[in-house]
Amino acid sequence: MVLEPPRPSLPDHTPAIDALLERHGLRREGPPVHLADSIQNPSYRVATGGGAFVVRVHKKSRTMDGIAFEHAVMRYAAAGGVPVALPVPTASGETAIRAGGVLIALYPWVEGRTATRGSITPGEAALLGETEGRIHTALAGYPGEVPRAWRSGAQWDTETSIAQLSRVDDLIRYYPAPGDEYLRAQEGLRDALDLLETPGVAVPWSSFSGLRLTLVHGDFHERNVILGGDGAVAAVVDWEAAGLLPPLFELLRCVTFAGLLDEPHLGAYLDGYRRHATIDAGACEASVAFWWQSLLHDTWVYTQRFIEGDHGVTRFFPETRANIARLREPAERARLAAALRAHAG
Repeated sequence: MVLEPPRPSLPDHTPAIDALLERHGLRREGPPVHLADSIQNPSYRVATGGGAFVVRVHKKSRTMDGIAFEHAVMRYAAAGGVPVALPVPTASGETAIRAGGVLIALYPWVEGRTATRGSITPGEAALLGETEGRIHTALAGYPGEVPRAWRSGAQWDTETSIAQLSRVDDLIRYYPAPGDEYLRAQEGLRDALDLLETPGVAVPWSSFSGLRLTLVHGDFHERNVILGGDGAVAAVVDWEAAGLLPPLFELLRCVTFAGLLDEPHLGAYLDGYRRHATIDAGACEASVAFWWQSLLHDTWVYTQRFIEGDHGVTRFFPETRANIARLREPAERARLAAALRAHAG
């Protein structure tokens, strides 16, 4: 039994990058520099005679229609006042092309930094919350059709989650002499398995179908917000997951992943959010429960690491386990719901 496939080396995207640049009348100066945080969609900083750009190579599951929708959402958000690094169109107006067997797009390079998870200041938390609130308000009136693939928001199937975690557990169990990394991951997935198999803990996603859905960024967190030298938001990037979700679900996703669940950071984030968006008091408890169930059922970090062989997600093991351990407590979920209600209206 094989624990994971060999980690593939990054394909040489240089020919596709050069073909894209040619369509833009640009020529590369020096080798493309891979951006380390581009986990699913390899991205590169490319210097040209016309300045620096980011080239994004879309993962194989993306379609041209899906990318077109993503770019339409970005343009709409930008028109609504959200700082967005919009894709650069070719002379014929295309914002993505197929070259070298991949879908690829060009974006302006934005100088700046991202907030560092684990050391985000309350001021940065407020800025992130304000930015998310601005996005939710800007997208509220989106006039276009949201493709079917994005309609349902977060969904899960408990038996599927159990089967996927059990498969990874078996892979680790039968692996000869698994190291500490494997064993720590196994402990975390077994925690989740125990909860999923405990009667009354797992809830079907359809239980939350009454929550209002709106168009959101879909993957809003601190690493997708570029801060300029003046500390203001220079650009919100990576709109691939834009789709329909309860707005508080995305808010809770961000404060959880960014490590902003405690005061004063949580209050600062919610204060910032309320500068541009409202919080529905009647949706607070259900949104927290929805997020908790989604987090519990999410097997991505384990399957991505041990089945797909993506070592880049290893860093997420500790926080995944810690977040499940924290939000499994009813008192913690009640505290979060109360914090949301305190900022409602």
